[in-house]
Amino acid sequence: MSVTEAPDLTLEIPADAELEPRPEDQPPGDDLVNVPLTCASVFLATAGAGWMAAGVFPGAFPRVVALAGAAIGVGVVAGSFRTSRPSLVQYLALPAAVVAGAVLVIPDATGGTANLPSLVAEAVRTGGIAQPPVPFDPGWRFLLLVLTSFVGSAAASLGTGLNRARLGLLIPMPLLIGAALVQPQEASAISTIVALGFAVAALAVSYGVELAREGATSGSFEARRLVRGAGALGALVVVLIVLSQAGFLFPDTERDQVIPPSKPERQPPQRDRVLFEVTSDRPGPWRLGVLDVYQQDGWAMPPYDTKRFQEVGEDGSIPPAPAGRADAPAPRAAGEQRETYEVTFRVADMEGHVVPTVAESSAVERRDPFPLQFDPRTQMLRLPQSRASEGMTYTVRAPTPP
Repeated sequence: MSVTEAPDLTLEIPADAELEPRPEDQPPGDDLVNVPLTCASVFLATAGAGWMAAGVFPGAFPRVVALAGAAIGVGVVAGSFRTSRPSLVQYLALPAAVVAGAVLVIPDATGGTANLPSLVAEAVRTGGIAQPPVPFDPGWRFLLLVLTSFVGSAAASLGTGLNRARLGLLIPMPLLIGAALVQPQEASAISTIVALGFAVAALAVSYGVELAREGATSGSFEARRLVRGAGALGALVVVLIVLSQAGFLFPDTERDQVIPPSKPERQPPQRDRVLFEVTSDRPGPWRLGVLDVYQQDGWAMPPYDTKRFQEVGEDGSIPPAPAGRADAPAPRAAGEQRETYEVTFRVADMEGHVVPTVAESSAVERRDPFPLQFDPRTQMLRLPQSRASEGMTYTVRAPTPP
């Protein structure tokens, strides 16, 4: 009996051959996700969430800040895959957002209590999210940019790290839905329509990434799909705009946004500093607030209702105090003119939006025009768009008290 030798099946690999090892976190038989498109879908979702979150602030600048934060967070993750250590680079997303947010605050960080930590703490302490629109103070600029950047970087890292593009959309969506619940009535329609467009576009791109990873699509098919999707999205936006104008989709709601009276909170100790300077022929008193509600065996601050605030016109005229109040002026006889006096205030180092004034003020002259509101109940002056800043000067005219 003869024995046949088995053929030699040894596979020899040349020494100079370049092998591309499979990443350790990639399952066998599973292709890597398309990083640029995955980051693009995450950016669209984060942009939608940031757009909705910025809707609680007035103006277009908050939305620009939100989009910039999304671009920073997602951009760092997308750029990290061009380096040899992407994980290490992705940790730089949050520091980059902090630096960018600090740049936005620098013009208002004039010293004293106007520094970055104090401005951020003041924004958080003041709050007001339950009563939008909220003034876009320097602290909110920092927080909004850091928030959207963190959400974008975390979502992009999740989608690329787990090799699933659609998983990256799970983090921005809760922010989008939560911000939709506190939108001001005048901005709810445009915020919802634009955010919905971002969300639909993000889902379309992520779905295309999944199809490409599975080899079930081609470039021409994706182009046709995106064109059809863009057309359908445009039609949906037009329909939503029509419905919003008709009041069917976004009906008027009577939301009670009045904060009830409350006792003054105990303030933390602060260093001695000049709050404001006064130039007047009289010794005062100067008004920074009132306690006009007595409940639970103590005086409380009045209810906070933004609907009470009245805009002070360019001429500086202020409506008189409402009749029936204990501090309202006594009725004057016909033709009687009360003598008036003037007080000039110069803000030094104050927090918040309320600026000092005097009782029964009838007019205010601003050296440099700036928006100003008047509360008829408390007779206080308030800055609607910005906090009190050093050097702000104005003159208040009021009847001379008895």
